[in-house]
Amino acid sequence: MGQERREPLVVECTRGPAVESRHLVDVAVVDPAGRLVQGWGETETIVYPRSAIKSVQVLPLIESGAAERHAVSDEEIALACSSHNGQPEHVAVVRGWLARAQASARMISNAARICPTTRRAPMPACARATAGARSTTCAPASTPPSW
Repeated sequence: MGQERREPLVVECTRGPAVESRHLVDVAVVDPAGRLVQGWGETETIVYPRSAIKSVQVLPLIESGAAERHAVSDEEIALACSSHNGQPEHVAVVRGWLARAQASARMISNAARICPTTRRAPMPACARATAGARSTTCAPASTPPSW
């Protein structure tokens, strides 16, 4: 397979006939060994996709048939694809899912953590920076989740 590089892709967001924004997109298609098969734009750029790939990360649950076998609800799949901070409504969904699986919160490594000094759910670092907080490590929460 030959490696092909092209100019970056252009994605346009429109509202009716008007283009609201235009984005250049770098894409690298690689083979199982990690070799570039085809690329657009700067294919060597290191990126951190974080939340952008959560919907891809849940695909094995669905494609393997496990979601259907274990009656995983649309709400649970949506939660598995999302970013959240352990708000009570999210904790309730996870508790139900864990109960059906006869599992405990101790079995999952990304369970919501509680700030030891305030007993509240922690605020994400990006929210602290946006809020201009200097040493704040925890945000107020109406009801701290209790696992």
